[in-house]
Amino acid sequence: MPQKNTTSAPSLGFWGLFSIGMGGMVGGSLFAVLGIASLKAQGATPLAFLLAGLIALLTSYSYVKLSLAIPGIGGTVSFLNEAFGLGSFTGALNVLLILSYVVGMSVNAHAVANYGLRFFPPGHPAFWKPVLMTGTVVLLTGINALGPRLVIKSEFYSNILKLLILITFVLGGLGSVQYSHLSPATWSSSVQIVSGAMTLILCFQGFELMANASKDVKNPHRILPRTFYSSIGIAILLYVLIAVVALGNLPLSEIEKNSGSALAEAAKPFLGSWGISLMAVAAVVAAASAINASLYGTARISFILSKRGQLPHALTKMLWHRPIEGLIVVALFTVLVANFLDLESISLLASAGFLLVYAAVNLANLKLRRRSQSHWLVPSLALIFCLGALITTLLQTWGHSPRQVLQLIGMLALVFFFEWIYQRKAGIRHRASMDAVEKETESPAPH
Repeated sequence: MPQKNTTSAPSLGFWGLFSIGMGGMVGGSLFAVLGIASLKAQGATPLAFLLAGLIALLTSYSYVKLSLAIPGIGGTVSFLNEAFGLGSFTGALNVLLILSYVVGMSVNAHAVANYGLRFFPPGHPAFWKPVLMTGTVVLLTGINALGPRLVIKSEFYSNILKLLILITFVLGGLGSVQYSHLSPATWSSSVQIVSGAMTLILCFQGFELMANASKDVKNPHRILPRTFYSSIGIAILLYVLIAVVALGNLPLSEIEKNSGSALAEAAKPFLGSWGISLMAVAAVVAAASAINASLYGTARISFILSKRGQLPHALTKMLWHRPIEGLIVVALFTVLVANFLDLESISLLASAGFLLVYAAVNLANLKLRRRSQSHWLVPSLALIFCLGALITTLLQTWGHSPRQVLQLIGMLALVFFFEWIYQRKAGIRHRASMDAVEKETESPAPH
């Protein structure tokens, strides 16, 4: 009797993949880091958003080409492994990707607390901030443990809510913008603008999630390019307009006093006090949504890496048919980072981590350009932009806060040292074929 074919046909169309991309990009990072970036770029904050979006758009070319050449659930992990092999260097980059998501989730945990505390009475005890950050991560870890269907359903409704509120913010505030707040006379130095752009790269970091779904896309050669470029383009437009409305309605002095919740304060001049509450709700929903999706994604990535021998094999242990152990480890690190590092330090660590990973993906596409049928110019420009933004910001940050740069160096050193020691101890060697590995690393089916 012939066996039944259990392979499911590709089911994702343009709008399904577009939803993944926009849901990943439009998250709590905007609410958390807008104030920090505005204090760096000042009146040029919309330009800083444009520069950050350009880096994402150029890098998305490599993601599109590599997704078409190497489709699968691995995304960034598969691209780096295919280009550079399964050695310590690639393992460290993949671990850095997970750690960058962990730090990014910590940024979102700060956003939940900073905006959520606006619903508390004045003079509330200071311990409520760590309680809110920790409680949010624990709650969303529980939702992820219950299964992917609940994660996907909650993401769908939160995406609709946060986009509706942000569009209301833009449409309501454009008419009251004071463009003198945005004139070139209010711009900071070019170095500060680049530094602001690097901070804002966090607002675009979710676009690579579309690469993980490439295997499920119908007509990928047509849909993948359209979806990547259009979703990033719309995100750029939305973010630039939000920056124009925020900076145009709120003086920098007020942003400095409320840098952790600047977007809520920016709504007050044209929406009144209820506008502050509305934006606070949007921030909490968006940040929680970003943590929810990132927990789901990083648990899958840790499962894949442990299967490939780049993380301890214990992370492949299953509970209720899901990799719960990896989920718990990621959540634990998120809570620790959120509670023991300040928001500005966390933002630098996350932005630097993602820029390094994006630089590596662009380099991977250059190495595999014949296979991916890529032109050398676009990934080369993206690589230069990623490294240029990173180096410029680190030099600028060193001048006023060497501690933050040393924290980044320490994080990178720890990641590479851990991977080198682990692979030496485990006896991991390069593998010749990635096809066999891909079969081994399929994520557990939704249950």
